[in-house]
Amino acid sequence: MKGVNLKWFKGDPMHVREIYCYDLFKRYGVWTAPRASYTKLTIIIGGDVAYYGVYAMIEEINKQFLKGRKDFDGDAGNLWKCCWAGGAGPDLVNRGYYSVGVEDIHLDESQSRRYDYDLKTNKTALTTAYNQLLSFIDGLNNLNDSNPAEIKAWFESKMDMDLFLKTYAVNVVCGMWDDYWNNKNNYYLYFDEDGKVYFIPYDYDNTLGTSNDLYYFGDAGTKDPLHWGQDDERPLLTKILRVDEFKAKYVQYLKELVNDQNSYFTYTASKQRIDTWHAIIAGSVDNDTVADYDSESYKSIYDAPAPGERHLFTGC
Repeated sequence: MKGVNLKWFKGDPMHVREIYCYDLFKRYGVWTAPRASYTKLTIIIGGDVAYYGVYAMIEEINKQFLKGRKDFDGDAGNLWKCCWAGGAGPDLVNRGYYSVGVEDIHLDESQSRRYDYDLKTNKTALTTAYNQLLSFIDGLNNLNDSNPAEIKAWFESKMDMDLFLKTYAVNVVCGMWDDYWNNKNNYYLYFDEDGKVYFIPYDYDNTLGTSNDLYYFGDAGTKDPLHWGQDDERPLLTKILRVDEFKAKYVQYLKELVNDQNSYFTYTASKQRIDTWHAIIAGSVDNDTVADYDSESYKSIYDAPAPGERHLFTGC
C-alpha cells in the first residue's frame, strides 16, 4: 500500500461505526470492501508536537487496492468512484458527469471539478472506459421488467451476484442510508480485465444509529430492507429483486446476518468485538483534542435503553 485514508470519528462517540461495518463485510466474505483499523494521529512540525487523537485508518481504493485483491481478473481494468457530486448523481440511470470529460480537456491541474462518475485508473483511455460504463448503464436500463429470466441471465453475465447480494445485505443491516439505493452515493465500480463488474462499498460513517429524515428516509432501524431506497430510480437493486432467486438469496443473507446462532450482527457478538476494540484505544481517546462529544456519552454507550427508546442494535 502506498497510502491510506485517515478519517476522524465525527459524531461517533463510540469510535466504531466504520470500523464495525468494514469488519462485518470481511467476516461475511465480502472481499471487495476496504480494510480498516485504528491509528493515533500525531503531527510534528519543527519541534512542535500536536496529538489529534484516534482516527480510522481506511484502505484507499486505488490501483494498489486492485492489486491486493487476487479474485479480480487482473488489476488493469477501469475503476470508477461513484459519488453525488451535485449533478444528476450516479444512479446508473442518468449518464451524469465523468472524470476529465471532453468539455474539460482545457482544464489545467490548478482547476478542480468533481464528477458523479470519476475514473480513477486508465485516464488516458477515458473514452474507452466511459463507453464501457455507458454500455453497462444502457444494458441495465433496457432490461425488460416483465422478463425475470432475461434480467437473471444479464446480471449473471455481468456480475458476481452472490457477492453483490452479500454486500447489500451487510449494507442494509448496518443501516447505511447514504448509499446507492437511497441517496445515489458512496460506491465504486470496477470493470476487471474480463469485463466483469464489481460493486465496492465505501464510506460507512452514516450507519448504526445515524438515522434521520434526510431525503425522507426515515428510521433505518425499522426500514423495509426490500424497499430500502428510491425503488423507482435505482435499477441496479429494483431489477435484481424482480428475480425471485436473487430476492430469496438476499433475504437469506439478511437472516444469516441477524441469526442468533451466528456471530455476525447479533448484539452479544457485536458488543464483544466493540469492547475489544475499545480496550485497545481507551488510553488514547481521553486526550483526543478534536472530540465533539463529552466523555460520559462515550462511557455510557452500553447503558440499557429506557422504555420506548431504541438501542444501537435494535431493529434490523
